[in-house]
Amino acid sequence: MSTRIKRNNSGFTLTELIIVMAIIGILSSFVIPSYLGMKDKATWGTTRANLAVMRRALSNYAANSSGNRYPISITGWSGFIAVIPEANLPANSNEAKISPGSFSYASSDGLDFTVSVTSTNSNADTISATSAGIFPAAYPR
Repeated sequence: MSTRIKRNNSGFTLTELIIVMAIIGILSSFVIPSYLGMKDKATWGTTRANLAVMRRALSNYAANSSGNRYPISITGWSGFIAVIPEANLPANSNEAKISPGSFSYASSDGLDFTVSVTSTNSNADTISATSAGIFPAAYPR
């Protein structure tokens, strides 16, 4: 009396699994760099958007001040928020995607201004705003 054990041969072989893993690895090698580039571009865009808000807030400040002048001096990110609280900017520079300590504001006579910040993206791009516009106007890469 011999009993045969019937084997169920449904399933994947080791070779098939290795081929699928290789295909997934190849596809991810294309996707991951693209994702990181988009994340970098989004960080730069957030920094630029916050700079645009600052520029509009400074224009409103000048329009409502006597002599239509911009503030003469603002020291640091928290100083900007203290002088122009209606800008509704993030409470700290990290949330605004601005490198800590990189905020600078200059206005010698109150007739014009320059705000410069460094983005927290991987290239640490510097973005500047004046009453004439924001530079660079587009993502530099």
